[in-house]
Amino acid sequence: MKILIHLHLIFALTLITTISSNALNSDPIGKLMAEFNCEESGNEIILDWFTHKDVEARTFVIERSNGIGGSFKEIGRIESPNHDEDILYVFVDEEPSLVNTYRIKLISEDGLIKYSEEKTIHSQADSELGKK
Repeated sequence: MKILIHLHLIFALTLITTISSNALNSDPIGKLMAEFNCEESGNEIILDWFTHKDVEARTFVIERSNGIGGSFKEIGRIESPNHDEDILYVFVDEEPSLVNTYRIKLISEDGLIKYSEEKTIHSQADSELGKK
């Protein structure tokens, strides 16, 4: 009797561990963003990112922190067309400061949130304005 109960407990714990592990590894948003780039162009910063089959991504929120280690604020958002194909997204920050750190917040259809890596870029436009 004790052995049977013990085996059931081990099986239940193994099943729970397997389900939890699979839930953590099946993050659909993490697989969507293949690339994220920032580049200065004149007085603007151009952000672009490439996704694979963003069927489960509902919204991309563009966030910026002015400086390194500052708090992030939303500066724009792009709704996903939910296509079953690769898509290149582009967002232009028309008001960058001297140091800008960007990230993309991905929101899935069921409300899950994931953040891209952070990218920092130093804008030359702001330093040139200071020289005038």
